[in-house]
Amino acid sequence: MVTNNLALADYDLLRWIPLIPLLAAVFNLFWGRALGRKTAGALACAAVGASFVLAFYVFWQLPSNGVFRDLVYTWIDSGSFKVNLSFQVDALSAVMLLIVTGIGFLIHIYSLGYMEHDEGMVRFFVYLNLFIFFMLVLVIGDNLLTLFVGWEGVGLCSYLLIGFWYQDPNNAIAGNKAFIVNRIGDFGFLLGIFLLVTELGRQRPGQGRLPCAVDARDADGDGPPQRRAETIDALDDGSVSRAGAGRTCHGARRSRRRAR
Repeated sequence: MVTNNLALADYDLLRWIPLIPLLAAVFNLFWGRALGRKTAGALACAAVGASFVLAFYVFWQLPSNGVFRDLVYTWIDSGSFKVNLSFQVDALSAVMLLIVTGIGFLIHIYSLGYMEHDEGMVRFFVYLNLFIFFMLVLVIGDNLLTLFVGWEGVGLCSYLLIGFWYQDPNNAIAGNKAFIVNRIGDFGFLLGIFLLVTELGRQRPGQGRLPCAVDARDADGDGPPQRRAETIDALDDGSVSRAGAGRTCHGARRSRRRAR
């Protein structure tokens, strides 16, 4: 399953971690009522539990300095602009996967009893599975557009869950407040994306080499420090390897210490 031994390795298991809750949500949406409330709830719980097991397996297999990446397909390909639908897991996102799936699984188990006598139980578990799906996309999305899709999905599911009992005017008002606050967050999110694109677009067309400036002294250790530009190699598809970036910058700092 792992195709190379480099710090960045292809790992086609990642896509199934968010996909399983999505499939359960779609199944319950169309056939949940026919299954019955308890069976639909158990299916939703089992889906999140399966994602937790996969997340734990990925966490166990991930090297301390490694990055797993799963390229699903090319989403946008227009001239020099290319966006892939891909997922990436490093040490931090692996821990977040365990938190999202683990705590999400406990919430699903609790909801089995909490929603047992509610007529909208199947609909509730559809929303809850969708929430887990979009949260996982948010955590392991490999680029800003995929991250934004996850962000928007989490906002949508928050609105649906907060206003779940929409017959009560207070719940409907609370759902509307959540929707409005999310739109404010969208503005800041999009502003950050545009600023990143603008600043990175000012780089010379070195095709994926970003500066990592460090101070270095002469070989004999004398003389004033000089500014030296180290570079970070980018991946073939134009996205910067977080692991590679860390190694380059750390290597530059080690060179500086040796020079001193």
